[in-house]
Amino acid sequence: MHDEDVLHPNQTLQQKLQHIFQLRRESAGRVNFEDNSFYVELLKRLGNPHLSLPPVIHVAGTNGKGSTIAMLRSILEAEGYRVHAYTSPHLLTFNERIYLGSSRGQMDARGANISDDNLNTLLDEIFTKNGDNPVTFFEFTTALAFLAFARCPADVVLLETGMGGRLDCTNIIAAPVATVITPVSYDHMEFLGDNLPKIAGEKAGIIKAGVPCILGIQSPEAMPVFREQASALNAPLLCADLDFKSEITSDDQMRLISAHPLVRSACYPLPNLIGAHQVQNAGAVLACLQIIAPILPVSDASCAMGLQHIHWPGRMERITRGAYAALLPQGWELWFDAAHNVAGAQTIAAILDHWQHDPNPTQPVHILLGMKENKDMNGVIQVLNPYAASLTQFSIGDDLTDMITTLTKSPTPAKILICGSLYNYF
Repeated sequence: MHDEDVLHPNQTLQQKLQHIFQLRRESAGRVNFEDNSFYVELLKRLGNPHLSLPPVIHVAGTNGKGSTIAMLRSILEAEGYRVHAYTSPHLLTFNERIYLGSSRGQMDARGANISDDNLNTLLDEIFTKNGDNPVTFFEFTTALAFLAFARCPADVVLLETGMGGRLDCTNIIAAPVATVITPVSYDHMEFLGDNLPKIAGEKAGIIKAGVPCILGIQSPEAMPVFREQASALNAPLLCADLDFKSEITSDDQMRLISAHPLVRSACYPLPNLIGAHQVQNAGAVLACLQIIAPILPVSDASCAMGLQHIHWPGRMERITRGAYAALLPQGWELWFDAAHNVAGAQTIAAILDHWQHDPNPTQPVHILLGMKENKDMNGVIQVLNPYAASLTQFSIGDDLTDMITTLTKSPTPAKILICGSLYNYF
């Protein structure tokens, strides 16, 4: 959590968000699900809204969680389902964390971020019900999301862990219809452990007895942890590059290839999110949807439409509006990506490498990098430097106007990529 997380154009909401931000405590990354925990007590006082939800798909991992949920949401909405989603952090305002499905009968199945009025009402209710109990920011906001979801009918909930999984607030959901674990790498090591098996063990905590788990591509060090947990719980495990894989075809389509009896091989359009890693994320999404088809059937047409209309800001997104974009001379481009760890930087590097080797002439890329102090800044710089015409560090919260203006004095049009921790820059 950082102070920029609670910035909000509505001053009343900003004051309330600032108040719950102050609720954080040193154990914010650890949650106790015993009956006497403050978080469980808060849920009880709210009527246990987490027990009144539609089917839940629970998503954990290090990188790709948000993109995976965005793909699931796009495809499920293309089929006409009402979809709730809980993600973090946000890009512009807190409202983005809680996405509510459309009302039954609307022609357009797409929902919307929680409104200011609804958010304000729920904040007041939870303040009253919680009293002085020292819940953390994430415990408070997760309870708020569950309450919002329980009061707005929908067909499915897409639930992203905050960090880890085993002790995460969201892991109070005892029986999701499926779990998805995206690639695991080094992040939040102060909470999750200093090696991949330990981190994988925390992520594997969302695997539930008898519930299918779809596993993105994992390192050889992490795989045994997931296999052991799934075996112990008799949870069907579908592993990328073993039970299924996704690849780009010569005619720029996406092919899902399956070796699993419940997943069918098929071809689809490429997802409209940039990067080969998004094709891997899409493969896990499509495998997941085929596994849960008896509960939430989805047609190939809806999969195709959904993959072409994914909306997920801040993931190799070209910025064409706003104060920073207005600074650019003709021929310049502004891009943004939320990569804030080494694995995320490697994903960006693969895209930059592709740009450099594209048969068409490509522009140089100037990188502006801002990261929280607890992140591996040096590791990210080492990955990105070979692909950057220049790389400039900035502190979270800095105004980037002068940096961008200085870069654009060059007579050669270029791309400017702002990347790092998610905060209110656009």
